[in-house]
Amino acid sequence: MKLMKLADFGSTGAALMSVFHQLSEGNTGSGAAIGALTAPKLQRRIPERLALLGAPWISCLLIAGLAVLPNAIGLGLVMALAIMQAPLGNVIAVGYRYALVPDRLLARVTSVSRLISFGTIPVASGIAGLVVAHLGPARAFVVTAGALGVGALLAMAMPTIRRAPSIQALSVPDDEHTESADAPSAEASQAR
Repeated sequence: MKLMKLADFGSTGAALMSVFHQLSEGNTGSGAAIGALTAPKLQRRIPERLALLGAPWISCLLIAGLAVLPNAIGLGLVMALAIMQAPLGNVIAVGYRYALVPDRLLARVTSVSRLISFGTIPVASGIAGLVVAHLGPARAFVVTAGALGVGALLAMAMPTIRRAPSIQALSVPDDEHTESADAPSAEASQAR
């Protein structure tokens, strides 16, 4: 197994990696902050279905672009754009979760969602390290873009995503949403 050396990233090696680290941390943070600030406004303007189907394709194209960018500044800016779109997807996913899951199950569903989301990070990081070590950084970005493309195709193939109604159409009125499923309804109580 070939270990990556700083020189694998170009002639400036350590300096380039240091600059990239600083830019990616700063740009990733600023991209996430800008995305968080704009996500609620974008959610009102962009149909949820379009965002759910478009985000994987945007990620695919941005990550593929990382393979050909010549410098750390370009890499940092593209990473900021890639991260900027994540909050919109999070807002939409959480909106659907709140609209579809009964209150009594919301904590359980949220904890399972977070376990899967955050629990896979160490595994994915290890796999990414192996891919970069074996293929090099540019090819690793291409492989990642390919995986995102497969995910985008799978999302497009799912009728539940393609035909998803808006979150507002799924929202349950407050009086029905807070009523426990285990508690008898007023009509059932009167029938006794």
